[in-house]
Amino acid sequence: LDMGFEPQIPKIVNQIRPDRQTLMWSATWPKEVRRLADDFLNRPYQIQIGNRDELKANTDITQVVKIVDNYGKMDLLKQVLREHSVGNPIDRRALIFCGTKRMCDQLSRAFARQIGCNAIHGDKEQRERERVLREFKDGRAPILVATDVAARGLDVERISHVVNFDIPTDTESYVHRIGRGGRFGRKAVAVNLVTDNDKHLLQDIVCFSDQLDLPGDRNSCRPLVAGNHHHTDARIATFCDCTSNAWTWWVRIPDDAKERR
Repeated sequence: LDMGFEPQIPKIVNQIRPDRQTLMWSATWPKEVRRLADDFLNRPYQIQIGNRDELKANTDITQVVKIVDNYGKMDLLKQVLREHSVGNPIDRRALIFCGTKRMCDQLSRAFARQIGCNAIHGDKEQRERERVLREFKDGRAPILVATDVAARGLDVERISHVVNFDIPTDTESYVHRIGRGGRFGRKAVAVNLVTDNDKHLLQDIVCFSDQLDLPGDRNSCRPLVAGNHHHTDARIATFCDCTSNAWTWWVRIPDDAKERR
């Protein structure tokens, strides 16, 4: 709706008889969605699953953050897809999110030479979108590169990996993106490629990951020191992974609990 489709809703509602019954679903409950509910629903019953005031990710999704420079993002992305055997077998599908339509098309062309890959974004015609989604669902193109147009409402059963090639600017978009995986009780992996330009967004993701159902008090976390690279946030430390030439961030929770990467 925040991409420009909201004006069409009043036009549709005005053409429907007033004694209609309307059902509305929303994965999140921000004030903008509450306003829509007030405008289009008449004394509705509200059914709530979970805590609507606390944004949480699916606990079946393993979240990984990799720090890399801009020039190394493509190579690291290829490495991630290779290490996780995306496309082999065909039910190992990856959804890659980019910040721009141009980057979507660029990545799609790069991977289409090696493995089935398509792109979907706002400039694609409806017929083209349907073809792309059909090939993604049946495994002919196990990689789909998308903008946030695919972050909400995309329902594909076997998305085993979600990669944020470009980090979203808010945690709500992050939740919706990685939520495309881990559906129907399946496990999934969400990989975030973070550059120096994105590090101001990393804090929100780290704090958000701390909201997962882990034992211990997040405020009592002690720092994990690795070499001489110690981040100013007491809950975060970095070290250089020489094998992949990338930075890995670790979040430390109390000693009686496990470490999460």
